[in-house]
Amino acid sequence: MPKTILYESQELFGFMTDFYKDEEGDFYMTRRQLAQCLGYVDDDGIRRIHERHKKFLEKHSRYIFVKVPRYKNTENQMGTICPRQSNEPNNDEGLQTLDYQRKKTYLYDEEGIYFIAMKSDQPIALEFTMRVAEILKQLRKGYQVWLLTREKGKEARRTLTDAIRDNVPDSPHKKFMYKNYTDLVYKLVTGKNTKQLKQQYGEPLRDKLPCALLQHLEKMEGAVKALTELGYNYE
Repeated sequence: MPKTILYESQELFGFMTDFYKDEEGDFYMTRRQLAQCLGYVDDDGIRRIHERHKKFLEKHSRYIFVKVPRYKNTENQMGTICPRQSNEPNNDEGLQTLDYQRKKTYLYDEEGIYFIAMKSDQPIALEFTMRVAEILKQLRKGYQVWLLTREKGKEARRTLTDAIRDNVPDSPHKKFMYKNYTDLVYKLVTGKNTKQLKQQYGEPLRDKLPCALLQHLEKMEGAVKALTELGYNYE
């Protein structure tokens, strides 16, 4: 099963809605947010549609486990314990995170999303379908641009490593220069080194970076390559 990651969040009917993407470029929505946007009180309505049309929707859904924070309960002004509700706004003021728990989250692909909207008979279903179709159209355009940028970046990276190989004097420490030059490029563009960026974006790093940042890195690696070939050292 292709790996699925959170790709982008967009406003949809007053809710910030997450769109996930797999390695094959297909997009998904979660069951909970699908229910939310269609006007259900909770996701039980989507679950019932899934059960009635299980044979079809099993082909157009999957589930992943995501990390969600587990919070301490808080007290209200009357001294009553008030547990955090799953549908409350994400306002964590006064709450302390104990740790994270893994939560099973159902995802539906584009066909599954449209099918559920059609079967829901919700008044907003047609408008919802049209809005989602437009959002996914724009996301796919952006993804194609990202793919082209990523491929250009791979070539820029290759020519930089070739320049280091051919122009940096041999020494027992030369093998570390590839990492040093990589960190140099990252620091010049973002102010952070490789380790810090991996903590922020995840791994593999270049596959997680946004298009604009990849474009900046490509230009900087081209500049560092040119200076290296002119005889400039790391310093």
